[in-house]
Amino acid sequence: SPVIVVRGPSGAGKKAVMWELLRRWGGAIPDPIPYLDGRWLSSEPDPRPLAALLEVAAPVVVLDKLHGLSRPQQGELFKWIMARLQARSPAGPRRLVVLLEHRGPAYPETELRHRDLAKLLRAVPTVRLPSAATCGREEVRRLAQHFFQQYKRDAPAGCRFHVKDCELAEDALTRLQDEPWPGNWRQLQLTVEMAAFAVALD
Repeated sequence: SPVIVVRGPSGAGKKAVMWELLRRWGGAIPDPIPYLDGRWLSSEPDPRPLAALLEVAAPVVVLDKLHGLSRPQQGELFKWIMARLQARSPAGPRRLVVLLEHRGPAYPETELRHRDLAKLLRAVPTVRLPSAATCGREEVRRLAQHFFQQYKRDAPAGCRFHVKDCELAEDALTRLQDEPWPGNWRQLQLTVEMAAFAVALD
């Protein structure tokens, strides 16, 4: 499909999934990747036509924060996606990856104002990410350990030296599993990294 949606609440890991999709698709990944933020586009004094921004010669374009687009811009996006799906617009990127934040009717600011666009995006291939609150305790444990190992691998050299032989204690994992994590996986990752950094400073 020329259009892929990655849907989930804030902090659930949509960008991580985007990078994994790019890796699996293979080929040369542009640096930087064309990245469009709906909040930036709608705040421009003289907004540029969205179609012109999407018709770039790149293998992929990422469109984030769709709820930030104005209703006319969302309508323009609807027409552009329809043309791509019906193969009436061969120019432009090979794929459009849409990062769609959705937290339900309790958060109307994340809803799309253009109903046809919202309906269309529900019909294209979608990767759905759960919130941390809906996942089990074992998932929290697994990801906490993953984030800690990732920090040990990617942290500055001085920090890596101090934490290279450390592991997350069982009581620490239990406390992490007991937390509700309203900020989802991003909040869990930052908590683990700050704890590791504190150990490195000690």
